[in-house]
Amino acid sequence: MKLNKQKIYVLLLAFMMLAAILTGCGLSTDNNIKSNSSGSEDIPSEIPDFSLKDMQGSTVTQVIFGENKLTLVNVWATTCAPCMDELPDLESLNQAYGMKGVGFLGIIADGKYCAPQAKELIQELGISYPNLVPDDNFMDVFLSKQDAVPYTMLVDDTGKVLEFVMGSQSKDTFQKLIDDHLD
Repeated sequence: MKLNKQKIYVLLLAFMMLAAILTGCGLSTDNNIKSNSSGSEDIPSEIPDFSLKDMQGSTVTQVIFGENKLTLVNVWATTCAPCMDELPDLESLNQAYGMKGVGFLGIIADGKYCAPQAKELIQELGISYPNLVPDDNFMDVFLSKQDAVPYTMLVDDTGKVLEFVMGSQSKDTFQKLIDDHLD
């Protein structure tokens, strides 16, 4: 049974990667911001409880959201060029907003299968905020609900999704998203 479940996840990952390639990994959809109050079914209302490993092997749980007023959560993949393009901007914003009560968190959609590549990319790009490797449960319960990467969520200190953005975004768009909720 476990083998069948693993095959399903491999097929799901392959489908997500194919969809990402065919859609240009979500392409740039700057300003495609959807507020959680819009009531759309495809926008998650919250990030479910989790206990995942970061790239250093440390366990990270949803408690991380309580460390800041806001957390920008970016879901990306190692095979996605638009994802790679926005990571340096996110790191720059992480440095700028770190003392203002804003945290940053990456979730590597293909991290379970591409952890060495992800770790190398994070090091090359100088990304200092935590990046998590999803387990099968988190993939099934949460990540499988979207069919392309990158996507980004701005969450409050309880993990409630305040804003959802599909596709690669500019630094200015991320900055406006944060600033609108810091006031």
